[in-house]
Amino acid sequence: MIIALRYFLLFLCAKFASADLLSVHVITRHGDKNPAYELPYSDKIPYNGELLRTGKQRLANIGETMRKLYLNNTPIPDHFEDGKFYFRSTPYSRTKESLLSYTYGFFPPGTGPKLNEKFVFPEGIQPIPIHSVDENSETLLLGCSFCPNSLKAAVDQFSTPEFKTFWNNNKDTFNEIFDLVGVHPEGLHILDIMDSVKSVILSQDPKYPLPEKMTDELANKAKSLSNQLMKIVLPTWDKEYCKAASGKIANEIFFTNMNSDIYSLNKDKNAIVPRYRHYSCHDLSLLAISGCFGLDMKENDIFPEYASLLVVEAHTDNEHNLSNPQIVFKYEFNPPLDGAIKLTEFVPSFCDSKKKCDLQTLQSYWKDVSNAIKSNDWDTSICGFQTRPPPSKSNSSYLIVGFIVLAVSFVLCLVAIALVMIRRYKHSKRCC
Repeated sequence: MIIALRYFLLFLCAKFASADLLSVHVITRHGDKNPAYELPYSDKIPYNGELLRTGKQRLANIGETMRKLYLNNTPIPDHFEDGKFYFRSTPYSRTKESLLSYTYGFFPPGTGPKLNEKFVFPEGIQPIPIHSVDENSETLLLGCSFCPNSLKAAVDQFSTPEFKTFWNNNKDTFNEIFDLVGVHPEGLHILDIMDSVKSVILSQDPKYPLPEKMTDELANKAKSLSNQLMKIVLPTWDKEYCKAASGKIANEIFFTNMNSDIYSLNKDKNAIVPRYRHYSCHDLSLLAISGCFGLDMKENDIFPEYASLLVVEAHTDNEHNLSNPQIVFKYEFNPPLDGAIKLTEFVPSFCDSKKKCDLQTLQSYWKDVSNAIKSNDWDTSICGFQTRPPPSKSNSSYLIVGFIVLAVSFVLCLVAIALVMIRRYKHSKRCC
């Protein structure tokens, strides 16, 4: 009797604790992959940055765990419903495949659509629509590597005392690694080569052999140095860098999405709004976004390894009101292959509350970014593009030019017809 009562109380507590959950935003790094940049020591390794089987399995297992965490006793349905889920990926195969692998665990076989009591697809799988845009337009999830201002901020870190001290202390190890792989990069290309070296080391696959003279000790040093290098070069403590690197995703989550959800739910508590949003990106992206959202990588000695997650939860306030939702941040940056993740909660330094950060505080922190986006000024004032006019002006210009070209063509056509007629007239008179 006592045991049964205990389980009943635990059920009620779980039900009550999750009843105020409004929405969940998940940002993940892709899974284990091939090296993306060539290492001259081996021509047998496929340098295409594509997802490995290990990466697919890791993401599928994590998706299964996240299903248990967020699709039971919450407002998020346990099967796919159009309008209640949103999935987006950067335009690369490894991020798209990672998201597909994740959703395979999140919506496992047997949860797919039915027609006349029979599954539409074999084994009852659930197809998932994934949103994506072309590489040159992807500033939402690739701001850290595509915005001129964020790129410049990263390049500037190579001349800082912190980087110089780090490099001088580890120069011999870096050179030993570069000698073995057959390339000596400079500047930001150092990050690319170290990422490829780390990919080979982590693969633990005979298809991806390490250089013959690379010891286990040196391999472990290479992994550590690669992580340290990333955390130094991306200045997530710099507000101006964060505006460029993560301003678009912050605006989408804390302004566009949450404001729209609150407005719709205030009008109708049963309104259909996305309760679960998922973004699939890269280590640079997740490192920048997490750091700019207030997670101190150096202090916590962490780095977003393959399939890492950043989770942003929106909850009602303590009185279950929607006016100023409470925001909870969680992460798992070293997810095991079996998907048994343990989300760790953190509070950004710019939030006042010791337990949760409210939406108004977050919107105040990112207000200048939101204003720049609303005024079509983000590309130039924050991101740093010099030749990107606002879309409306650009479209108007194209229309005007189009009309001018059409008019000139019409006039030239009339002139040509007139010349032909004059020539025929003169020829006819000559014949007479």
